[in-house]
Amino acid sequence: MSNIGSHTIDRALYVLGDPEPRWVLGQVQRETDRYERGYVCEELCFGIAAVEGGGRLVFYGDIESRDDLWSFPSKVQPFVIAGDDGSIIIEPEPPNVGDPERLRLVSGNRADCVIPPESKPVDYMRAQAEELVQWLDGAIDGHRQDAHHTIKAQAIMMGLYESARSHTLVEMPVQTKVAPLQAAIDEGSLPVRYPGAYDTRRRFVYPTDRTG
Repeated sequence: MSNIGSHTIDRALYVLGDPEPRWVLGQVQRETDRYERGYVCEELCFGIAAVEGGGRLVFYGDIESRDDLWSFPSKVQPFVIAGDDGSIIIEPEPPNVGDPERLRLVSGNRADCVIPPESKPVDYMRAQAEELVQWLDGAIDGHRQDAHHTIKAQAIMMGLYESARSHTLVEMPVQTKVAPLQAAIDEGSLPVRYPGAYDTRRRFVYPTDRTG
């Protein structure tokens, strides 16, 4: 969750206008001694977050590989925006990861359709860098990587971990002053069933390495 989940939750908050999170409820599974880049991480996670204005964010990680919900081989999780009048689904164009994303509208009032791509595709990495330069030059007041935005996604993730640790709904802001996933492991509430520490992304680094 603390890897790809940070981007997914941040994207959802952006779509909703970056509202303040209100509460979260979540669950995680960690039966192996799993790390990522030297830090503890879970195997599966699921959670729901309520935000200002009444919106709800539903997030899960590493669960989709256990079902056949997605028809394309890459099994990449689509991004779904569900509203009162329909849904917007953003997903990679099958069959390969890295291909252009496609946008679909699903509504009871109209047929399912695929919106044609723009005549001049936007390079989002370049656009992000250009926006940052504009902010540094004083041309705009803020930018996407402003900590006032990104801290909200971080708060939701830590709230989900704390909810899984305490088995309760967690009101925002989170009051726990320790890393909740690490605290759950230290307390013994997430016992390892399959011992043997391993790192999913930096396999040449021991999990105890926190230096890089």
